[in-house]
Amino acid sequence: MKSWWGSFALAEESTLKKQIGPLSLVISQAMGEWRIYYDRSPEWSETQTDREEEVLEAFCACTETLQERYVLHDSSQYVDLIPALADQPVVAQPERPFFIPTRQQATLFISTPLWVRIAYNEGENVLTEIPIIRPSDTWFGPNTMEGESCYASRTSGRMSLDDIPRRFHRAITPVRIYNESSSHLLLERINLPVPYLDLYESINQQLWTQAVKLVKDKNEVTAGLEILPGPPQQIPQAERLSASREQISGNTIIRKISGFFG
Repeated sequence: MKSWWGSFALAEESTLKKQIGPLSLVISQAMGEWRIYYDRSPEWSETQTDREEEVLEAFCACTETLQERYVLHDSSQYVDLIPALADQPVVAQPERPFFIPTRQQATLFISTPLWVRIAYNEGENVLTEIPIIRPSDTWFGPNTMEGESCYASRTSGRMSLDDIPRRFHRAITPVRIYNESSSHLLLERINLPVPYLDLYESINQQLWTQAVKLVKDKNEVTAGLEILPGPPQQIPQAERLSASREQISGNTIIRKISGFFG
């Protein structure tokens, strides 16, 4: 399967059409103006990959689906489609809640939704970003006063990589969880700060992020999230496609337990 991201020709009076998961996207150029049409299939299933051409064929680039217009004085002959991670943390949950006993560890593979950046000049000039799937908003925290606004993932984290379907409109994050405290850790939800992660492409064109390590500290009060450098060990040969949206000083974030686990 050819990847949906990259640089594509968009000469005067031409049109680019892409189906990216549920997102039907059409970009046309005429008289120095770029027009961006898109819509999302309301009947899309996360495991659905065999109807993409059919869905795009039925999509109508018309007044009803015209979303944005851009007038460019020096119009480019190419349009760049760049995958990007979510602009807020993503809350995910395992298929079923489970305990990690004291001084034990577990690995969870979490897939999160992607955005598509539409740019030109080799990605230097970004016109807009469109969520491929518009995730629902949620609040993560012990109460309404403490916490942060996040997105809710529509898919469950899996213990085995083989259980995750190949989805080219989502990215996989390996999360290694260590319980260094003296009590069991109940894992029901995880707050994954994806804006701090780089995005990578594997040889088979699956998208991945950096791996992260979550540690429940011995003090029972705080947890640390460490962002591991480079691509995850599951894809040693990989190309970085997008840098993280946000930077942190060092590679570790320390929060209260409730900031990461729910």
